[in-house]
Amino acid sequence: SVMGAGIAVAKIALSDEMQKLQEALAKKIAFCQHLLEEKELPIASDPRSPIFYIGLGSLYLTFNMAERIKESGFFLNTMSYPAVAENRSGLRFTITLHHTEADIRALVEALAYHFPIALAEEGKTLQQIRHAFRKIATFRIGRKEVCKTVES
Repeated sequence: SVMGAGIAVAKIALSDEMQKLQEALAKKIAFCQHLLEEKELPIASDPRSPIFYIGLGSLYLTFNMAERIKESGFFLNTMSYPAVAENRSGLRFTITLHHTEADIRALVEALAYHFPIALAEEGKTLQQIRHAFRKIATFRIGRKEVCKTVES
């Protein structure tokens, strides 16, 4: 089965289809990034990657958001220590070609709806999240860069 999958991947990679698939995925990634920025959610991932990371800082805030999002019909992976630094917990999800724009929009709407509620419930602020991710070069809230360089 591994050999068969490898051959199938090689056929796609060597075909004209590969560029079309990459372009389609890039459009979905850009769409998701745009929506997250528009809703001013804390993004701690490379804007070109299909793997998104919503940086929340607090483990309690992360679990609160994960539960709320799950109740809204979405399952996002929680990331916490020791996979990430202790104060850089968050939610991770991946955009694929199988997701529609409606799927992506619904997820971002759910995140945007629950984020301020979870912040208030956990007694956290955007400033605390900014501080936790201050050394992450790709961290941003909205369309403005929060941190432009990685500090040593």
